[in-house]
Amino acid sequence: MKAVGRPKGTDSKDTKKQILDAARTCFAAAGYNATSNKDIALQAGITPGSIYHHFDNKADLFLSVHRDLQQAVVSQCRAAIEGRETFIEAAMSLLDAVADIQLNIPSYSKFNAVVRTEASRNPDIEVAREDQEWRAFYDGLAKLGVQTGEVDADNERAVRTIFATLILGLTHHSAEASRKAHEEAIRGVKMLLQGTLIK
Repeated sequence: MKAVGRPKGTDSKDTKKQILDAARTCFAAAGYNATSNKDIALQAGITPGSIYHHFDNKADLFLSVHRDLQQAVVSQCRAAIEGRETFIEAAMSLLDAVADIQLNIPSYSKFNAVVRTEASRNPDIEVAREDQEWRAFYDGLAKLGVQTGEVDADNERAVRTIFATLILGLTHHSAEASRKAHEEAIRGVKMLLQGTLIK
């Protein structure tokens, strides 16, 4: 059993991150409704009361986890396509970034699934369903394709929607599939985009 309380040598910022990491793991494993602050505190190795020094309530904590995670993931995806000269190069790099995210943040996919299902039935966290950052990201990706001539202007919206669906689908796939199966799925999507999957 983990020692309870703030670990020696840590400050308030460290403790907040520790709570966020523990909360992401707990919410991803059990969902929003079934996770208690006591569960999160136990996972973090702190007292339940310590959570309230940083977050108003469970909903505030959940939304903070969601916000921090989305910012980190969107930033990584933006960095992946930055400076790419063609739409296909950007798409391939994005798919590599998605694979890295699944590998380096194992609870991301399951937490994302919790957001999609439980935010729709819990008014206190429904704001988590808003995804303006992602919409702007996919909009930029589609516009790149139009600028390079790889995407017809009439298909810009379709490309944006398809990529949003693809990435969300891959994210959910990684929550249930083996690593090998997920890698195969990403490889297949790459081949599909390059026109080499189907003859």
